[in-house]
This record gives sequence, C-alpha cells and structure tokens, in this order.
Amino acid sequence: MNFDLRQLRYFIAVADELHFGRAAAQLHIVQPALSMQIKALERHLGAELLTRSRQYVALTEVGTTFLREARRAVSQAEHAEAVGRMAAAGRIGPLRVGYLGSAPFSGVMSRVISRFVRDFPEVELRLEELATHEQVQRLRDGALDVGFVRLPLASAAGMDVVRLAQEQIIVALPSAHRLARETAIAPAALRDERFIMAAGQADAGLARVIWRICEKAGFTPVVAQTVAQVATAVALAEAGLGVALVPESLAAMRIGTITYRHLLGVDEVSEIAMVAMTPHRSRVTANFIRTTIIAVSKL
Repeated sequence: MNFDLRQLRYFIAVADELHFGRAAAQLHIVQPALSMQIKALERHLGAELLTRSRQYVALTEVGTTFLREARRAVSQAEHAEAVGRMAAAGRIGPLRVGYLGSAPFSGVMSRVISRFVRDFPEVELRLEELATHEQVQRLRDGALDVGFVRLPLASAAGMDVVRLAQEQIIVALPSAHRLARETAIAPAALRDERFIMAAGQADAGLARVIWRICEKAGFTPVVAQTVAQVATAVALAEAGLGVALVPESLAAMRIGTITYRHLLGVDEVSEIAMVAMTPHRSRVTANFIRTTIIAVSKL
C-alpha cells in the first residue's frame, strides 16, 4: 500500500469542500501540497478521483465510489486508535473477579464494584464465586485478576492486599437451642456443640479465625458438616444440624427460626480484603485496585 490515512483524509476534505483552497485551509496545509497528495493518490489508484477546472471541482464516478470506502477506512482507523488508547489507559478490556460467597453481605464489595462500573463503564466484569484458596491459586495461575477474600491468607507472597472491612464473629443457632435465650454467648459454652463450617484451609480465612476463637476458649471444635459457603452453614444451623460461627453481616439472612447471638470476650474479627498479584497483569487491574483504595478511604 503506497498511500496512507493522511491522503485519505486529504481526499475526503477536498470531496467535502469541492474546493482545494478551502480544503487546504481546513487541513492547515498549503494548496500546492494538497494538490500533490491528491495526484499521488490518483496515480496509485490508476484513476482520476476529481475533475478540476478554474471554475469548479467535482467528483468523478470513481471518486464517488472511492469516497464511501475512504470514509469507512478513516472512521475505522479512528475507532481503532480510540480503542487502543482506551486499552492502554485500562478503560476497556476484561476484568476477572473472584469473590467469596459471604463477601457481598458486608456491602463493601458492592460499593467497590459500583464505583468501578461508574468510573470504567466499558470494562467487561467477569465475576465468579470461589473459595479463598481457589482464588489465590487462580490469581497465581493467571486465571483471575482480582479477588475478594477473607484474611488471613495461607501465603500472601507476591500479592497486593487491600484491607476493606472487619467484622465481628457471631453464632448462628436455631431459636429452640438451649443457648438462644442468652443475649450473648461465651465461646466456652459451645464446647460440646457440633460445628458447621465452610470448607477451606484451616490455617486461612474464616476457618482460621473460628479455630482461634475455639482454641482460646480451651477446646477443639467438632466439625459435623462442611459446606461450600458460609451462607449454607446458616441454613444448616437453622435445620438443627449444628451451630455456625459466621461474620456479623450474615445476620441479614433471616432463615426460618435462625437466631444470631454475639460472642462474649472475643476480639478476633473476620477481615475482608481485595487481593491481586504484584506486578499487576493489566492496566485494568491497576485501575480496579486504585478504585478500591479510593472507595475504602471514603467509608
């Protein structure tokens, strides 16, 4: 190809004005240079695009046909340039987001995502509910860009960790349970209970917080049921299969006769965080992290 977009733009300007002088002024070049470029384009195509005389300039039949394609080519090139600039700025492209099933209950995750969607509406969000350890593995494998998890992590090496919110731990149990009449429950009173716990690594996330609470109370919890998500633990507790220690935000779940009680003397909290690999794999990811930090600072 021996012509470029500049020549196409020059030709379009002349075709629109049908006057070399006005087109040259619009393009901010001198008229002889414009004429030379149009002639070069015509030589390349092997046909006249314009008929010229002292009185007028008109499109030839070839020129009329070529003009439609020239406009289309310039428009597509401008679109490609705009898309490229937006991609370079992290304003378009996919963002793969993992999240723990209990994370949305706190509200902080939805506030972060809402702000990001407002500021970067062209980014394609792909959300997937995953356990914390699954998110960490996918982040390290490059199959995920960011994740919403509960701390602590088994290992945060090579990762950005943005702490979002802390939640107290409460106990979920049926209203007919012997401890339901108490306004608050000492962890030691749960010594003989059967626990329903979300699956995951015992040394990470909510599981680690629960084990610490029980260890400080002097016992090891008897795990009767293991479930994929904390919300399911609440449902099974309501069914009488055991008790569940859950983040306080899950008290918004009103299932049947479920009752929630605070724990006495417990200073352990469940902390929600956003995590991503360092360095960030894309500008979109960097923008999401920046948005997260701004959103958290305004809480």
